[in-house]
Amino acid sequence: MRVLTYKRTKRCGGNRQLLCQRGQYLNPRTCVCEPLCPYIRCRPPLVVNYKNCNCECEPLLCGPSVFLNPNTCTCELCVEQNCDGNFVWNSQSCQCECRPLRMICPFGSSWDPVTCQCT
Repeated sequence: MRVLTYKRTKRCGGNRQLLCQRGQYLNPRTCVCEPLCPYIRCRPPLVVNYKNCNCECEPLLCGPSVFLNPNTCTCELCVEQNCDGNFVWNSQSCQCECRPLRMICPFGSSWDPVTCQCT
């Protein structure tokens, strides 16, 4: 299957030419433009990312101390928060993150970066 993510005219069966729209690919067996992500529908402001068939914000560059809110697809001011346990504030991502520790966990357990503790 050949995937085209932009408009493209292709010859298909003799002199017939076919123009596939963005988000479609030319199915060479049926000579029909088909959607890259046939079952996905996104609610605004999210749009389909045809590379991974997920709903995402359109690319948007936010300035320093500002982050892209994935729920509203807008740049918002980053407000520093107090973090619990082994978590530390990351002003770049505007969230509490597990600080990279060289933690030696007890036998039979391992370090979990999600909970930021040995489990």
